[in-house]
Amino acid sequence: MDNSKSLVNIKSLYKDEAKEINKNHKKLYDLMKKGVLIAFEIGEQLVNVQRFLASNDRNAFKVWAESNLEISPATIRNYIKLYDYFYDKPELLNTLTLMEAYSEAGISTRKALPAPCDEEDGKIYTAGLEDDDGTYDEELATIFNRKTASGIKLENYRVEIYDEDLWGFRRGYGRFPVANLRIPKPIGLPEIEWQDMKKNVCMAFEAYYAKIEMYENNGKIDAPEDTRFGTMMESKGGIK
Repeated sequence: MDNSKSLVNIKSLYKDEAKEINKNHKKLYDLMKKGVLIAFEIGEQLVNVQRFLASNDRNAFKVWAESNLEISPATIRNYIKLYDYFYDKPELLNTLTLMEAYSEAGISTRKALPAPCDEEDGKIYTAGLEDDDGTYDEELATIFNRKTASGIKLENYRVEIYDEDLWGFRRGYGRFPVANLRIPKPIGLPEIEWQDMKKNVCMAFEAYYAKIEMYENNGKIDAPEDTRFGTMMESKGGIK
């Protein structure tokens, strides 16, 4: 059989189905491109509210969002991060879908899957990412799925900043306070520069915890669960 003739025959098959597939793909692609513009607009609106409330109270925006928005804190952070990344180059969004824009801005869209039940007590753990009840903690899993701000490889630690507060996260241990910047965003400082400054603080602490992790792995120091540091943090209510 002549292969060239066979290929020609295959190319001529299911033309109507191909048209429908192409039409639906274009429809979906257009929706995804429209979605990124809507997400950018939401991020801009959130940042404007955040700026307005910043002078009232450090937690004002959080309280406002919890009372008025039907959006999870993680999604709110993603909208703001998307806007912060593209605010000075919005024209790039015209060529990106929402997923592509999230990827460009360093926003993780992957979710961790639960690991098998622990044999001792039957509670579900996800690589040590458990909440107070020993059940799957989706927010914590999402944090560990994201790449570090510095690009440093960290297996057991993450550092995240919320407003002016830096929080540390350790697998199997939970959350603990790291630092507070003590000052709100200086008046007149562009938002993108303020975010870069906070990112630099995160990167510095990631380098610090990379050393901690290295010393834990080679046995020079104990893991937090077995140290005075861990006990101290629990007694102060730092672990949530």
